[in-house]
Amino acid sequence: MKKIIFTLFILFNFLANAQVTFKPGVKAGITLSKFTGIIEDKNNFNSIVRKTSFSIKPDFYLGVLGTIDFTRFYALQPEVLYQRQGSIVSNLNEFDSVKVSLSYLSLNAANKFKFNKLNLQVVPSLDFLLDKNYNVENEVDISCALGVGYQINQNLGVEMRAKWGAIPVLYTEPILLGQTSSRMSHGNFSIQIGLTYSFSK
Repeated sequence: MKKIIFTLFILFNFLANAQVTFKPGVKAGITLSKFTGIIEDKNNFNSIVRKTSFSIKPDFYLGVLGTIDFTRFYALQPEVLYQRQGSIVSNLNEFDSVKVSLSYLSLNAANKFKFNKLNLQVVPSLDFLLDKNYNVENEVDISCALGVGYQINQNLGVEMRAKWGAIPVLYTEPILLGQTSSRMSHGNFSIQIGLTYSFSK
């Protein structure tokens, strides 16, 4: 019991002296997104007769944030973003391609580990599909991003993140040796590069 009381005392003393601050802000940037994996259809001679690939589709994101500075070295940054993702789907044996566009409402909890002006980021996200131009399997995605940021001055910062989705966006069934093989899953992947602006004195 004494150990618990002592631990609580240390915790409350730490929080009391942490000088927690909150700074609202906005952010925007470009998104370079694609679906993961490739699709290969093979004939009875095990030769590839058609190969479909997913390539980068550029788009944008924008939203609001609130930075909660707990210590000099750690901050939690909740974010609400409108983010456009998707992929360009290309058939390498033909000259056609399809641009798949997906719009998400993204709820992020960015954990920022600060080293002077540099910060490293671990960002779990919950994404809700708002709009689409192609039928997809799931309208909710759980994702995680790893990133790095640099604070140019007290208000302006720049950051880059790589984001992976855990829930498949679509499934495909490649043709292997004249028969349909097991289904393959394809998820979201994106690179985000942008600016942040905090409204602080």
